[in-house]
Amino acid sequence: MNDANDVDDANDVDDVDDASDVNSVNDANDANDANDVKRAGLAAASDADHDLLRLEIELLRRGGRDALELRRELAAFFFVVIALFGVAQLVRDLIRADLPPLLQMGYSWGLLLLLLVPIGWFVRRQPLPLARLGVTLSGARHSLREALLIGAVAFAACLALRAGPALRGEPWLDWGSVAGYSRLEFAIFLASYGPHCLLQEFIARGVIQTSLERLLPDAGRLAPIVVTSVLFGVFHLYVSLAFAVITFAASVLFGLFYARHRTLVGVTAVHLTVGLASVAAGLN
Repeated sequence: MNDANDVDDANDVDDVDDASDVNSVNDANDANDANDVKRAGLAAASDADHDLLRLEIELLRRGGRDALELRRELAAFFFVVIALFGVAQLVRDLIRADLPPLLQMGYSWGLLLLLLVPIGWFVRRQPLPLARLGVTLSGARHSLREALLIGAVAFAACLALRAGPALRGEPWLDWGSVAGYSRLEFAIFLASYGPHCLLQEFIARGVIQTSLERLLPDAGRLAPIVVTSVLFGVFHLYVSLAFAVITFAASVLFGLFYARHRTLVGVTAVHLTVGLASVAAGLN
């Protein structure tokens, strides 16, 4: 009987030992699994660090390329501005009040077309479609409605300026610098003034103002408009200082209008109507 109990005790000890072995194995497996998870986590973290490093390097490379491209565009823009001032000097030297009307208009058109040479070169360098430069009909109808309203206000203001002289017997419309034109010369002036305004707006608003918005993204909305208007005013110094100041103020209006609609259609109509109103009132 005692021998049987001893056997049972031995079996119990063996069972305990087996259980201990099993637990040890399980603990070892758990430790190995934990190490595997830790190694996998470290590997994933290392891969993430490498990806982040590659991303930072790529961003630095792109930043360097963008900075280089910005410097090139700024240099090209300053070249265009210098060309504009050069043509403006030619305008002051060649266009005089004593020139025959057809010669005045011929010089004006020739110098404007001359401006298109550096402007065309600059536009070809721009990574922008022509629609971004205002050459689009998108929003044209709405901009035309607003342009007609502004034109009506401009003509009303010019008539108000002419009220005093008209009450003294002078004509309501003075026509200023074109008053001495023959009918044929006046008809040519009216027919060519619209396309002339369109080209001016393409250069001033479509190219220069849009380029300044791109090159000076942190300068705010008004800065590109003011800088463009200063250039626009300087270009009209050949008429007079007073007219250049009036042109600057009108150009600010044109710039705000263009910034609102982003199409040359409406701003050209505003330029046309305001310009004709100023000529009719004798301001030009």
